[in-house]
Amino acid sequence: MEFLTIPEELSGVALAAAGGLEESGYSLRIEDPSLMGVPYLPTISATRAGTTMHVFVELNIPSTSKLREVRAYCAAQRSDTRYALALPFHAAPAGELLAQVQRQGVGLYLAAPGSFHELSPPVDLTLNLNLPDLSRYPNPVRSELGPSWETCRRGQALEGFDDACVVLEGLARKYIIRHRKKRSLTFLSAPGRVRTVSDANIRKMTMGQLAVLFSQIHNPNHPDTQLANVLSSLNPDRVRVAHKRRDGRSLGALRQNMHRHFWSIAEGVQAALT
Repeated sequence: MEFLTIPEELSGVALAAAGGLEESGYSLRIEDPSLMGVPYLPTISATRAGTTMHVFVELNIPSTSKLREVRAYCAAQRSDTRYALALPFHAAPAGELLAQVQRQGVGLYLAAPGSFHELSPPVDLTLNLNLPDLSRYPNPVRSELGPSWETCRRGQALEGFDDACVVLEGLARKYIIRHRKKRSLTFLSAPGRVRTVSDANIRKMTMGQLAVLFSQIHNPNHPDTQLANVLSSLNPDRVRVAHKRRDGRSLGALRQNMHRHFWSIAEGVQAALT
């Protein structure tokens, strides 16, 4: 494996980075000349399960202008695209310099022959999530969703979405068990046909099953209807995250919907806490 665009003293760093990425399941293209419009040629372009990561082997953290240009290029792509730096161990940044790179979502790897270490994970730069401001919600909502929002801000949007769905599912189960007893809810599986359901059944229900159950409440109130609609809207993408993460087409559909989903989740959690 030869590298033509980096100083010779960085060859060991580049080889170690390439080896570490291959061990993590990435397919590699080295100094790929077919990339269109990229302002600087990446040392390594790595792809895995719908994600592309452009890795630049550098002696030190590059200039602010280079960081900004490459980051903007990645953010302009249509699918999950990330930007990372691979540095020698002696060039590991610290303090404000490290924080600055992390705030921009740029990944940092330290590499040397026989060693490859992730200092900071790269994030999907094409996903510029505008999350609902939790400060306008009651404290119970903030407590439930705060960890998921933090996960998203670390650049792990899929994981944050999955976590938030788990929170909503759990609260929806508790809500319907609580209100079934409090309001003597009746569920109609067809006009005039009463559906019998136990607490044990409800605790095992998936999001899709919960959506159906909420839609079957006889004489629903506003939170009932709101939760039925939110759960039904979320469920297809919840399934994509849980079972089809390696399907690029499925993830593409999820990415289009994710922005609005977080707003629906916040409203759904607030309804489920009533």
